[in-house]
Amino acid sequence: MARRIPPRDVELTWVGKRGGPGATALLEQTACLRTVERVPGTAGPALSCDVAAPPNRLLLGDNLAALAALYSTLEGRVDLVLVDLPFASGSEYRVPLRLGRDSGGRGAGVLVAYRDVWGPGLSGYLAMLEPRLRLLHGLLSERGSAYVHVDQRASAVVRLLLEEVFGRESFVNEIVWAYRTGGTPGRLGFSRKHDTVLFFAKDPTRALFFPQQERSRLSHRYGFKNVVIHTDDLGPYTWVRCRDVVEVPALRGNQPERVDYPTQKPEALYERFVLASTEPGSLVVDCFMGSGTALVAAERHGRRWVGCDASPLAVAAARKRLLALPVRRPFEVAIVEQDGTFGVVPEPPRVRARAIFEGGGVRVELEGIGYERPEALPAEVRFTPEVSADFVDSWAVGWDCPDGVASADWVACRTRAVRELPFVSPPHVYARSGLHELVVSVLDVFGGRGETRLSVEVGR
Repeated sequence: MARRIPPRDVELTWVGKRGGPGATALLEQTACLRTVERVPGTAGPALSCDVAAPPNRLLLGDNLAALAALYSTLEGRVDLVLVDLPFASGSEYRVPLRLGRDSGGRGAGVLVAYRDVWGPGLSGYLAMLEPRLRLLHGLLSERGSAYVHVDQRASAVVRLLLEEVFGRESFVNEIVWAYRTGGTPGRLGFSRKHDTVLFFAKDPTRALFFPQQERSRLSHRYGFKNVVIHTDDLGPYTWVRCRDVVEVPALRGNQPERVDYPTQKPEALYERFVLASTEPGSLVVDCFMGSGTALVAAERHGRRWVGCDASPLAVAAARKRLLALPVRRPFEVAIVEQDGTFGVVPEPPRVRARAIFEGGGVRVELEGIGYERPEALPAEVRFTPEVSADFVDSWAVGWDCPDGVASADWVACRTRAVRELPFVSPPHVYARSGLHELVVSVLDVFGGRGETRLSVEVGR
């Protein structure tokens, strides 16, 4: 039975506020999720989770429509909502454009990942945020929690909005993530060196919570009784319950974890929240996923997940990070469609590939890509067929796709460290003779997806 949220004595208002409909009133969104790729899992320990649950999913599209489409299957089943919200900065966030083997991008410029612009003041921002928070609240199980990451520009109003959606008594912590980079002020003010993560529980009396521990450094070895003191290279310390101040360094440009996606957060930060408020098999939802840090943390620790973002570059970055994990469960990539259409996506590449029969196996060669309207590509780049391989960021082969949905049975990706990309797959040996339908799919440097189908007949 759902817990009743008591009446409010304080309410946040803004220009154009509609009066706070319940989650069910927001389900007028007519959206569906069209699967465009299946990614097989890799070997690893079995996870304790509901076998009837939907697969892990990466969703490309508007998250309001995505949440509405997911509502009928996920209502009351999510144990953790972990979202790094737009900060109402009014800024445009960009990623470097890297072509081919050149890790520096050949001076090709930058691509816009997303625009954090919602209208004048905070009214447009809050109007965007409110219905999404209401749907997320409805998806949470009675033991579920939400961690909402913001900064000083919107933390005060977002907390008031969360109190309106969850109830004031559902507030648990205002967690401070303290770091040392960025935040240099102008003439007035202290350097800004922290973000805020607002922690709310749907029902504080039933919420999952597993206290995490951290090292507490000691200036010398005190003579406390019943306190175990450890020592490492930095000196003596004890283990204590984690504080509401998290000191995890922000990512720097030379760290292997970094994927050059703007606003990427360190995995160690979100790992703490995943471990504290879920158990193996719990479902984690991040509908502002960016480069997928919350999903990677969930995957590493045996949690199920659903991630969504409107930026094709974000979905491409998250997919690549998940593919790089040595152990992972299967997941799907899907597009959020409304009335048969979906949001702004890049010009899809046209894929040219051929099958090569070699001994008892089949290889696939990616011959190149093209564009129906190359003039629609960003003005900073000049595309010609001779350099088409430089525009391929990753490609995959599904060896048996009878329903036409691509499968990443074999996949190759460029990374920041490794820019070389093979354009011929290893040989695949079919266990059964007959006709097989292959799908060769490509993600280009703009986050666009293209594919082609090949038919091969073996064993006759």
